[in-house]
Amino acid sequence: MPKTTNEILAHADELAKQFEGYDFDPADRENVSPETRLRLAALKRADVEKELTEAVTEARAKGLSWAKVGVALGTSGQSANERYSTQTEAVSAAAASSSGPSVSSRRTSGKTSRSRSATAGRTEGKKAAARSESRAKRNA
Repeated sequence: MPKTTNEILAHADELAKQFEGYDFDPADRENVSPETRLRLAALKRADVEKELTEAVTEARAKGLSWAKVGVALGTSGQSANERYSTQTEAVSAAAASSSGPSVSSRRTSGKTSRSRSATAGRTEGKKAAARSESRAKRNA
């Protein structure tokens, strides 16, 4: 192990030469631990997911339908929408603020209203059922 500054520098030069002269051998992949391979694969997947999200965002910003996005991704338009719509909404919202509400934001707000109405209806139905049950117990 080098101890002096000159020994450390000489050792660093030696290591640099080894790295610079390294020729990749596919068999080296077999010497990598399973954990390292998993980490490398996860990093690659994250890079690809980022690239896909950017491509979908750009395609949607340029007016490509979810159906066409789905076909390009090898899935349905609905699946593509479910998977990527949250990432693309920020871009759509920024564009909408400069040109008024977009079709997708109008659709989203409609879904939200319908969802709230359905939830309110279910809640009221449960309350009515509880009142009926309470009356039945008092009358019994």
